[in-house]
Amino acid sequence: MYPNDFNKEERGCLAGDLSTFYHTLKEDDKFAKLTGLSDLARVMVENGKNETFPLVYRTLKLALVLPVATATVERCFSKMKLIKTDLRK
Repeated sequence: MYPNDFNKEERGCLAGDLSTFYHTLKEDDKFAKLTGLSDLARVMVENGKNETFPLVYRTLKLALVLPVATATVERCFSKMKLIKTDLRK
């Protein structure tokens, strides 16, 4: 979905990194009581896992930004709809 953010080689490595990251998390008690993606990102940075798993961290950042980006675009279209409606009258 994000061809500009991941090159072909990184996309190939991502599945393996996610699997390794998952198994690492299961064994680490610091990641046991997380309530969401933002907690996961915070704990990753605190423990240096963002440098160990940069592709996983980049994917996580994109997942955190997606709702904000979507809302911004929806707001723009909503305003455009108002403007177009006023122009048609």
